[in-house]
Amino acid sequence: MENEQPSLSCGIIMPISTMDGYSTKHWEEIKNIYENIGKNCGFTRVQLVSEEKASGINHTNIIKNLFENDIVICDVSGKNPNVMFELGLRIAFDKPVVVTKDDETKISFDIAPFKYLEYPKSQHHGKIEKFKKDLAESLLATLEKSPSYLQSFGINYSRVDNNEAFLKKLDKIEKDVRTANFYALTTRQKFQI
Repeated sequence: MENEQPSLSCGIIMPISTMDGYSTKHWEEIKNIYENIGKNCGFTRVQLVSEEKASGINHTNIIKNLFENDIVICDVSGKNPNVMFELGLRIAFDKPVVVTKDDETKISFDIAPFKYLEYPKSQHHGKIEKFKKDLAESLLATLEKSPSYLQSFGINYSRVDNNEAFLKKLDKIEKDVRTANFYALTTRQKFQI
C-alpha cells in the first residue's frame, strides 16, 4: 500500500500517583493532554512507558518501551525519582525526548541543558492551550531532527536501532573473540606456556 503512513509511537514518562503537592487527578488530566496531543500529531500509539497489553515483567516492559518508542514526552514536575531514572535511561539510549514540567518545579542541574516546555500547574486555560500548541510543535520538530544528546558532548558511537544492526555488531564481536582466542592459543603453543 503506497499511501500507508508509518506507525509511530510516543511514550510518556510521568508520575501517576499522589505526591507532595500533586493529586492523582492532576496527573490524569496532564496525561490526557499528552495523549490527545500525541494522537493529534499522528502517533498511532501514545501511552505511558509502563503500560503494556502483553503480560511480562513490568521493568522489562518499561525498558523495552523506553528504547523502542519513536519519541518520549517526559514530565519532570515534582522531580519524581522514577521519572528521573527513566529519563536517564532514555538519554543513555540517545533517543528523542521532549522534557516538560510545571511552572512550580525548578529544573534540575543535570537536565538543565535540555530545552523544556513549561505548563501552568493550575492548568489555567489560556496558558495550557499555548502549552498544547508548543508541545505539538516540539514533538514534530524533535522527531524530525532527532537530535543526539550524546553527540553534543562529542561522544560518537554506532547506535543499534534494529535487530539487523544488532546481529551484525554481535557477529563482529564473536569474530573478534575467536580471533583473540586463536592468537592467545598460538602464542601459548609458540612459547609453550
